[in-house]
Amino acid sequence: MRDRHLVDDVNEPASRYAFDVVMRGYDRHLVHDLLQRVEKTLTGTANELERITPDAIRMAKLKVAFRGYHRSQVDAALLDCVRRLEKA
Repeated sequence: MRDRHLVDDVNEPASRYAFDVVMRGYDRHLVHDLLQRVEKTLTGTANELERITPDAIRMAKLKVAFRGYHRSQVDAALLDCVRRLEKA
């Protein structure tokens, strides 16, 4: 059984992405943190430590956790983030 969660379901900033929660998926908190950095970078509100590049997203290693986000859905969202950052 899968639950569908918007990224902001655990008190994170609103996001354009929603992921299924599966038995073994990417750690939800790590995904939230990464997507928050992307949004802050795109809106110009990221500080120097929060700012993220497309290459940093490509190299990101997300841990697999119990009741995490569906991995291929997150991978697709991160690819979208790379494209958005490259256009910015």
